[in-house]
Amino acid sequence: MNIKSVVILSNALNLILLVILGSLFLKVIDYEYSKNSRRQVLAETTTVLTTEKFIPIGTGSVQSNFWTDVSGLQVTVDTNLYKKIQKVTFEVAVVNQNTSGTISVRLYNVTKNYPVWTSVVSKDSNSGYLTSGAVTLDTGTNIYKVQMMNSLNAPSQITQSRLRIVSN
Repeated sequence: MNIKSVVILSNALNLILLVILGSLFLKVIDYEYSKNSRRQVLAETTTVLTTEKFIPIGTGSVQSNFWTDVSGLQVTVDTNLYKKIQKVTFEVAVVNQNTSGTISVRLYNVTKNYPVWTSVVSKDSNSGYLTSGAVTLDTGTNIYKVQMMNSLNAPSQITQSRLRIVSN
């Protein structure tokens, strides 16, 4: 074998070695990419189960143009019974027996002695189903009552009231 043959053979072996090493390197990169992609997909597909609970409060009526307790509409809520509370809303169906005036309804925390902020819902004339924005219930066990008024001091009725609690 002459020197030219040895050089050609050496170059060929180097080329083969580079191809093998390059192929192994690409497989390692592909494996890492695949492993990271699986992690990412797992992270993106993880879901949290939420539960929706309704706490009925009741029905009643009032004839007043200032905030008045609706007799019998009171409920005790222990927020410790719910896992991470995501959202609470106050829902109420009202009937305005006089077709004019504005009916307003709110929750009142009897335990802490103040209205529950953002729980006020109002309806101009007629009847309707009202849902508050998100309300914050105080931590622990608290007693809540429903208060209502009609701007014209007309008879007003609640045909359904409840709290809706979404948690996970």
